[in-house]
Amino acid sequence: MRLAIIIPTIGRPILHDVLNSLLPQVQKHPSSKIYISYDGKKSSKKFKSLKQKIPKSSQIRLLSTGKNRSGASNARNVALKKAIPSSDLIAFLGDDTISQKDWLSKTLDWHTKNPAENKAILGRVHWVESLQKDRLHKWLDSHIQFDFHRLDQGYKPDWRHFTTSNLSLKTRMLRRNIFNKCFKGWGFEDGELGYRLYKYHNLDISYVPSIKVFHDHPQEFQKVLKNLKNARKNAKIFENIHPEKKLLPHGVKKLLLTILAFGLFIVPKTLSSKAYWWSRTKLVWLGYTFPIQVD
Repeated sequence: MRLAIIIPTIGRPILHDVLNSLLPQVQKHPSSKIYISYDGKKSSKKFKSLKQKIPKSSQIRLLSTGKNRSGASNARNVALKKAIPSSDLIAFLGDDTISQKDWLSKTLDWHTKNPAENKAILGRVHWVESLQKDRLHKWLDSHIQFDFHRLDQGYKPDWRHFTTSNLSLKTRMLRRNIFNKCFKGWGFEDGELGYRLYKYHNLDISYVPSIKVFHDHPQEFQKVLKNLKNARKNAKIFENIHPEKKLLPHGVKKLLLTILAFGLFIVPKTLSSKAYWWSRTKLVWLGYTFPIQVD
């Protein structure tokens, strides 16, 4: 099987480690290729610097969107246009997710055993070792980041888990379905594609935790709230495209969630960091704009 690995990037330094983890694996499979899609112009200093730092290999292609910060959706689409004609499988990774040394072989093996066009894999995303014991990162792992707590307990993934940090599927599923470029920033730009594939093509995602990558992107709670605020904007766009699917809370659910979030808002972080993080993320998700981050 011919595998195309798509990595959108804004030129994070950690991309070097991502490629170093992938290239030895790709070299064992000559029909596999890595497509790095830089979200910026070829004429920029950052692109030229990136080009110099990328390992020289015929199996790595560096692309450019030609626009500054056009969004991850557009960057992935640029790579898809190049990758689709010569691949059987498409895998999406982040430019900050370092793959385990058997990631590629396990990915190919699973798809060989599950050849149906609608079958896809969601692999496990772990924080890098230096972040795994941090309480905020552990909490994010089980909540707004990836929902792995439920998946590890046996919950069946659905279109909401179509997250492009460690995901692979058959190329044919993407020939007529690509990412919607109206989404900007973090949140639902990949889930919306997952929903279309589920709705129209019966997408079936399997969670395979043995296919691992390690996420090297330290988080700060203030940035988490900023990303969630942006995700709320994208959720509204999602609902406009798919009015039958409500992502934001409405009616009684919204009222109850508001009461609970404000109730836990007064709980100090020293007493319960989980209540502190949960209440503030829920208030942002509900659309409140007053300063809710106080530390």
